[in-house]
Amino acid sequence: MRTLSPADLKAVGAQIVLANTYHLHVRPGEDVIEQLGGLHKFMAWSAGRLLTDSGGFQSSPSRAFAKSTRTASSFRVTSMAAGAS
Repeated sequence: MRTLSPADLKAVGAQIVLANTYHLHVRPGEDVIEQLGGLHKFMAWSAGRLLTDSGGFQSSPSRAFAKSTRTASSFRVTSMAAGAS
């Protein structure tokens, strides 16, 4: 969540947070998440479970930055403008 802190989510009773694996792959990347102790620690989420999706929408073949076959997807990562979401 970009607009709510982990404390805000706890305060409203959230028990699970969804994370998009494609976005995590693009930024900050798996290495950063691993160096920081895993996804729970990276997100400062100790109040409950994390649910991750596959990023399948972003890997759709119609997207200009992705190529998909029946067995794999590959991505062309482009830099994002500062402050872009």
